[in-house]
Amino acid sequence: MNQWNLVSYPIDAEYKRKGLYIMPLQCQKTMIAKAVFSKKGVERVSFLPAYIDSDARPFALPSTDPRFPEMLENMEWVSDQHSHKFTVDGDEIVVTAE
Repeated sequence: MNQWNLVSYPIDAEYKRKGLYIMPLQCQKTMIAKAVFSKKGVERVSFLPAYIDSDARPFALPSTDPRFPEMLENMEWVSDQHSHKFTVDGDEIVVTAE
C-alpha cells in the first residue's frame, strides 16, 4: 500500500518573480546529499543544507550562516514521520537511523 505525504505552501507575501528561478521562497530550500561507502557498506550519510538563488544556482550553507539553523529545523519538520537523528558536524548534518 502506498502512502502519500502531501505538503502545500502558501505563496509568500514578499514573493516576486525575478531571475531564472521563479518558485516560492520555501522551494529555495534544498540539500546536497553525501554518502560514504566502504567494503563494509554505508559508513556515513549526511547532507549539506543549501539554497537555490534567484539564478537557479544551488549553494551550500556553512554552519556559520544565519539560515543554517532554519534549514535544520525545516529538515526536522519534513522528516518527522521517519525515525532519525540529525547531528551537526562542521558544515554537515549527519543522519542516523534510530
